[in-house]
This record gives sequence, C-alpha cells and structure tokens, in this order.
Amino acid sequence: TSQIEFEGILYPFAPGAPPGWKFPDNTVLAETIFLDTDQGRRRIETRILHHRRLSGKEEVGDQYWRGYTYLWTEDQSDAVLVEDPLGVDRVFRVRDERASGGFRTQTWHVPGRAECIACHNMAAKYAIGVQTAQMNTEDQLRRFEQLGLFTQPLPTSPEQMPRLAPYADSGHDINGRARSYLHANCAHCHRRWGGGNSDMQLIATWELSEMGLVNVRPAHGAFNIPNARLIVPGDPYRSVLFYRLSTQGSGRMPRLDCHAIDDFGTRLIHDWIMQLPRNGLFTAAQRRADADAADLVDNLDAFGPEEMQRRLRVIFGSVPLSLRLAHALTGSNLGGRVLSPATREVIVKAGAAAPLPEVRDLFERFLPEDQRVKRLGSVIRPEQILAVRGDPERGRRLFLEAPGLQCRSCHRAQGQGVEIGPDLDGIGKKYDAARLLETIVDPSRQVEAKYVAYLLETKSGQTYHGLLVRRDDKLIVLKDSQNKLIEVAASDVESLLPQAKSLMPELLLRDLTIEQVADLLAYLLSLQ
Repeated sequence: TSQIEFEGILYPFAPGAPPGWKFPDNTVLAETIFLDTDQGRRRIETRILHHRRLSGKEEVGDQYWRGYTYLWTEDQSDAVLVEDPLGVDRVFRVRDERASGGFRTQTWHVPGRAECIACHNMAAKYAIGVQTAQMNTEDQLRRFEQLGLFTQPLPTSPEQMPRLAPYADSGHDINGRARSYLHANCAHCHRRWGGGNSDMQLIATWELSEMGLVNVRPAHGAFNIPNARLIVPGDPYRSVLFYRLSTQGSGRMPRLDCHAIDDFGTRLIHDWIMQLPRNGLFTAAQRRADADAADLVDNLDAFGPEEMQRRLRVIFGSVPLSLRLAHALTGSNLGGRVLSPATREVIVKAGAAAPLPEVRDLFERFLPEDQRVKRLGSVIRPEQILAVRGDPERGRRLFLEAPGLQCRSCHRAQGQGVEIGPDLDGIGKKYDAARLLETIVDPSRQVEAKYVAYLLETKSGQTYHGLLVRRDDKLIVLKDSQNKLIEVAASDVESLLPQAKSLMPELLLRDLTIEQVADLLAYLLSLQ
C-alpha cells in the first residue's frame, strides 16, 4: 500500500537533490543470481535488502538497508538463509567456451551480512542500483508509474531523464558505454563519501575532466608502472584504472564480491582509453616507445622458441608490456593472429612465474583455478592465520611497499605513512595477535571515540563523511579519508551523526595470502 517517493531528476544529476529514491519503511528489494553450469542454468543465490528507518524519522538521510543472502538448495526447490556473517563458498562447473570441454571450475562466494553493509551502508543513503539512470531501461520507469509505485507522476518523459547506455551494445557510442560500465560497477563507492578511498567520481553524467581521472597521479600505488596516471588518454597500459580491472592481485578492483575478471568489460575500458585524444604525456619519445612495445608484443610468436623466450624476459620485466600482452590473451590473438594452444600455454606459465608480483598477478587469471595463488578472499578464518609464524621484515616490506595495500594510506609506522587513523608505533604493546587481527578484519566492531566517523548533512542537502576534528558554535571541521579538512559553518549544518561503521575499509586482507597476513601481523606486533 505504500509508494516510492520519486524525487524527480535525482542525485547526482541536480545540485542538492537527494541521492536516490526514497522508499517506504519495510521495503524489500531482491535479486536472484543464476549460473550456466554443467547441470544447466541454475539459481545460485537470492540477495535481499530490507529497508528500515532510524528513530522513526522520515528524512531521506535516515534510510538504512540490511542485507541478507539465501543459498538455493541442490534440488532448486528452496533457498536457505546464509547464517555465517562471512558468507560461504561453493564450487561449480560453469560454461566457458575457451575451457577444455566447454566448462571450467569456479569457486562462487555467497556473501554474508557483514559483507553486504560494505557497500550498502549509511553513507550511501540510497539503494545503490535502484536509481533513475540505472532503472531507466526500455520502458521500465513508465511501467512503474502505471503500476502506481511512485507517489507522483514522472517529472518528464523517460527519454529526457538520465539513463545509462547498454555497455554491451556496440551500436552505442563507446564513451557512453564505458562511462555507464564504470557508473554501474564502481560509482556506488567511487563518488564523494561513498567509501572508495580515492578522490575520483566515476559517475556517468559528470564531465570527464571533472572526474579526477585523466592525467591524475594514483594516490595508492602505481604498480611499477612508470609515469603512471589513473588514466593516460590513448594509453591503457600506463593507466592504473585499467591495470586494477585486469589484475588478480592486491590491487584488484572491485575489491568486494568479484571472483573473476570480466574480459568483455576490460576490453571495453581498454578500447575507450585507447580512443581518448592523446595529450602532452605522449611525447615523441613516448610514441616511439609505444610503437616499439607494440612490435615486441604483437610479433612475439613470429620467431622461434629461443627468440620468443628472450622477448618474454623483456616483456615480463615491464608492467606496461606485460599488461599489453595479458590484454592480447583475452582475445586469444597477437597482432590479429590466433595463438596456438601450445604458445598460449608457454606465455601463461611464464607470466605466472615472472619475477615481478605485479606481472604475475596479471597472468594468474589464465591459469586453472586450482593452480592460482590461494588468497584469503572474503571468508577470513583468524585461527588459520594465527597458526602461522610470520616474518617481521617481510611484513615491514609488505606494509611499506606492496601496491594496493592501503595500510600506509591511513596509518603511520616508524615515521612513514599518512596519519588519518591511529599511529601504529607501540601497537604491539596495546594488542596481542588475536586482538590486532580482529581490529583489521572487523574494524567497526569497536572504534575509539576519536576515530568515530561522522556523517554531516548541510541545509542545502550536501553530505560529508569523515573524522570530527572540531565542533563548536561557529564551525564544524571533518577530516575525510583523503586526509583533507572539510569546514562547514555551524549555522549551515542540518545534522551531524556518528556512524557505527569505521572509516577504515573492510576486507583489506582479502587479496593477501595467509602467509602475507601472518608477516604483516608479525611486523605490527614488533612495533613496541
């Protein structure tokens, strides 16, 4: 009997507009995920979001979503609630035309409740995915209106309202398709105060120059890419965004609930970056180097075994060259020539054994699942980690040097890093190994008062998220996850609410091995 309050052209399409649709209390949103397996098309899991308001308030900012996952039974007759807050893993044989016999083994992670709130959190203030641009497909908004789901008529025709381009439809412009892909898969975190620990906005309706992407130096590691930028127009191989979509390692994006690399999506982003107009980063020397790199990789298999091995050694000494080669493998060709299975196997095995970890992580995706690095993933069992004796020196190098590991982006240790969260010097006296691991795995379980995150909303509808630095009758000052100070006049503040969720991201350890986490713990415990 309740209706969705449709707010017109919604965030981020109008300044100050509320972010998303306002749902009535007790709304349930559901999606069922299918896989094409060796037993046919099967339901795997059904995820639901249950909407509640806090304290009986009516404001859009008080929306709160709880997530639950149901795992379908073997006979497909019912789905059972996943009780473990860390979720469960299941192994399936899924259809893959490139695999031997047409199927490959895939471990599928069914998320638990603790993982749902990593994205569907209070800072989002709306149900990600269920917003105008993503729901405005075919005639869906008009059908919703005809069903009486909205409290008021649509403000204009759906054709005039924001909508994402179907990214798989080559009939649409590649810029719209790529931007829509990033919006649908990344923008729920990578927007202002969405939880993504980078100052970029992957929102389809923003101008590219405003997104904090083009020619911007990466803030959280360059992955051994010389002169790297988040996006280098015309050069995906020096673009950290493309690398993060292509790797199985600790720099992998998205970090949560992603277990296989989307070859179609990575090719789309590759082609989009490639056609962006080149700029001053492309000097004459860079153009020559780019041509030499293309020749080295594209003609790799045009020579005998000795020359191919020599070229592979050169390629695997360079992350951009390796990224170029890994991308070529997604289409099973080099320079337009189809690779033989034997040549492909040589390249994959050599790449997965390369000296640079940033290179190995690019080729791991092409190995059978049982030959890949055994990373922790989303289900972390502390007892397995605590049973391993770590090496403090390896842990120190991991803390200071490992690309994609965010510890030093928010913490200082031995004078290195950025102090947003607690200084880690002396942490070995404060916690034993079990308690220290708990603070990393579940950072929101117990947050010290000075590190409680606050959500500030202004009277004009702007929202800010960060640590409270100052609060008096004149000024409110927050420090965000980028270590930037946000100042708001006290008279402009509509609400300032402490958040139960820590500013420290969850699942930081998911792409590490048990041994790496044991090393990291050993280093932190040595900080006496």
